[in-house]
Amino acid sequence: MMEILRCEGIRKVYGAGENRVVALDGVNLSVERGEFAAIVGASGSGKSTLLHILGSVEQPTQGRVLVEGEDISSMNRTQSAIFRRRKVGLVYQFYNLIPTLTVRQNILMPLLLDKRRPDREYFAQIVDTLGIADRLEFLPGQLSGGQQQRAAIARALIYRPAILLADEPTGNLDRRNSEEIIDMLKRSNRSLDQTILLITHDERIALAADRMITIEDGRIIGDCFCGGAGEDDCFCEGAGEGDCSCGGAGEDDCFYGGAGEDDGFAKYGESRSGKRRQETCGRIIP
Repeated sequence: MMEILRCEGIRKVYGAGENRVVALDGVNLSVERGEFAAIVGASGSGKSTLLHILGSVEQPTQGRVLVEGEDISSMNRTQSAIFRRRKVGLVYQFYNLIPTLTVRQNILMPLLLDKRRPDREYFAQIVDTLGIADRLEFLPGQLSGGQQQRAAIARALIYRPAILLADEPTGNLDRRNSEEIIDMLKRSNRSLDQTILLITHDERIALAADRMITIEDGRIIGDCFCGGAGEDDCFCEGAGEGDCSCGGAGEDDCFYGGAGEDDGFAKYGESRSGKRRQETCGRIIP
């Protein structure tokens, strides 16, 4: 697989003196094209700050972020705005749809801003994958919350972004709609080969992704390949043996991380059971 996103020593500090807050403290991360990964952590853990930096909404205090090999860490406001529109799809808890425009118009807005013609075949594929093909001429106020979030996801996908960043996309939905949105994200990942990074505080939702990255106090403390099947199928890389879940597969299928920060970024291979797993340490910080 090809690496699509890379973070190197990301540090974010707000304020100074007694008001100084370290939101991110030396985050290293590598995401490959086509992955569906989730970053999970409690409120205040730094997960949303990390998403904002990955989406060039904020700049890091220190470190670099590369998207498709391009360093986005020092872009000015104009460059960041263009980058976000063309390279990153952003989905938030609140749908942020324009209420006076139809669903179709909302979805096409990023292309209209660049005066680009939509790819009709791709547009049809998106709305079909997300199950809103019959709602395109509706106004947002005529849709349910789940349908509005699907429209927001379609808008984020319309530019064929390098990566889709979803910040608590189910936070404003009930359980049934939440499950549907996660299912739609999985379909987008599979059908459109879309790289997705999901931010959530809910480990149950995170386990639906192929990979679960745990963040705490601004540091990545765990990185597991889950295969979207649940906790029992999760292969983890942590600070030591106690941080690894082997899913009953046996010692040969289990990789223990924590070898040290000099071992580079996480890579993937096949375990003896045929499941993809991490083979090298991704600098998991104890």
